[in-house]
Amino acid sequence: MAGPDEGRTLSVVNSLQSGRGMQVIRVGLSVVGACALLAIYAHTQFRGLADEDAMHYAQVGRNLAEGEGFATRAPTPAVIGYLHEQGRDVAADKLYPEIEIAPVFPLLQAMGFRAFGLSQSRAKIAGRYAPEIGWIVPLNMLACLGTCALLYGMGRRLFSRRVALLAAGLYLAGHAALADTISGHPYSVATFLVTGAFFGALRAVVRWRERPDLAHWIRPMACAALCCGLAGLTLYALLILAIPIFVLLWCGIDQRRFVPLASFVAIVAIVILPWAIRNQVTSGSPYGLAPYVAIEDSVLFPGDTFDRSLNPAVDRVRGRRAMAMKFWENLTHMVSNEFWKLGGGVAMALFVVSFLSRFEREEVNHVRWAVALALSVLIGLASLMPSGGRLLHVLVPMIVLFGVAYFFQLMKDYELDIPIVRTMIIATLIGLSALPVALTILTRRPGIPYPPYYAPLVRHVANMLEPQEWLCTDIPQAAAWYGHRTSVKLPLRLDDFYRIHDRVHRFHGLYLTSVTADRAYISDLVLGAEKDWYPILNRRVPADFPLAQGVSLPPGTTEQLFLTDRVRW
Repeated sequence: MAGPDEGRTLSVVNSLQSGRGMQVIRVGLSVVGACALLAIYAHTQFRGLADEDAMHYAQVGRNLAEGEGFATRAPTPAVIGYLHEQGRDVAADKLYPEIEIAPVFPLLQAMGFRAFGLSQSRAKIAGRYAPEIGWIVPLNMLACLGTCALLYGMGRRLFSRRVALLAAGLYLAGHAALADTISGHPYSVATFLVTGAFFGALRAVVRWRERPDLAHWIRPMACAALCCGLAGLTLYALLILAIPIFVLLWCGIDQRRFVPLASFVAIVAIVILPWAIRNQVTSGSPYGLAPYVAIEDSVLFPGDTFDRSLNPAVDRVRGRRAMAMKFWENLTHMVSNEFWKLGGGVAMALFVVSFLSRFEREEVNHVRWAVALALSVLIGLASLMPSGGRLLHVLVPMIVLFGVAYFFQLMKDYELDIPIVRTMIIATLIGLSALPVALTILTRRPGIPYPPYYAPLVRHVANMLEPQEWLCTDIPQAAAWYGHRTSVKLPLRLDDFYRIHDRVHRFHGLYLTSVTADRAYISDLVLGAEKDWYPILNRRVPADFPLAQGVSLPPGTTEQLFLTDRVRW
């Protein structure tokens, strides 16, 4: 007869072999493997933020962490002109309110900056910038891991553990998910929230069918609505996903729909409304200048000319025509290119083909059609946005899930029951999906994002100015983030520079980099948008220009030019 110690030992052994202990080990190994993949990718591919929009989010988050409010140190001439037109004058010693981006991602960044002491003013620059590698990248990694957990849970409830595990693994090993973690953009956080919205809506439908009592379904319904609202406050465009989530709930709840659907709409409105009121009070519009992104980089305002115009004239008729031209041109590119890249290509193809058949469970079909509707509306909206293809990344987890589910359905339909054959087919799917990332890790070693972004050089220029002095530059987000100085985007015309300098706030520095110098010589510098700045770029400063002292940077080169009102070096 076994003693108590021997009995406990046998219980532990049995648990490790087939019970809860084995599940804990599997989960632990999966988490460790996922973290290792994220760490390896970041170590080999991240050399600092390389995108001005990512730096913009970071400097707004830093301002929040340092008690400056939801404000920016990188106002564009368009923002300055718009706020002054609305009568919202900003005091000389205050930062401009941020009226272009949504608040959730900067708020999450601010929380990490404060919690880990990663304030811009105290961070050291050594290799990679401390706040970026210390919180911005880890924040997106955590969001990516959260998405994998939600995807696994959703796969378990809709299909099986095998489908859920493979879908989570393929999503994590996909180029879109890993690239988003090191981009500094809010796409990883937005993907987590969108996946949570679909998961919450699914659970609300299932619970309603089990028992339509308020206490039984209100929690997942509230989670779906909360995630949907927060996704819209992470990227404004994602608020449109409330429509497919609403349709999913409508189809899944086949009777007495009013109370659950009204609850969903009310919670989303409660989440969104306070921020819309803030924007209305601050800028006179519920979304500030964000809607004007639809006419940026169009025939009416090519490139970044809208942001660089102090008072951009937007004619309604010409604006609609420009938006229509931009929409159809970008939509063609989106459908023929970006669409098929989602999920690494293989998962997207499987997702599309899956609509040729039906799944046995009705709620599975409802979720799949809701994802298709979400993809359709996002493609249309992304066609009006710069880099709109990345907006579609938020649906990649759902696309991968249904692609994997249909993959297993095909193996079942073709009666591929031989274990070695099934294993080889699954291994092929994994290899095709993970090959781009594997090749990237093994062969690609990006350097620092210079030109034009090199943190020590940008900070050196900024430190030549006092904290209250303004800088005009063609890399304002970098100067605001790395240099902690109010940095206005280079105006399109020299006259606008003088208007800001004379009527709004005096400039004490002008910093021109390869962003301007590398533009096309004839079409941009001589005859185009940069013709007002071409003489200055060539060191021919006008006699009445307020910044007459200059130095070329880096020393001994002519790559960059810094002008100021007095000798500061």
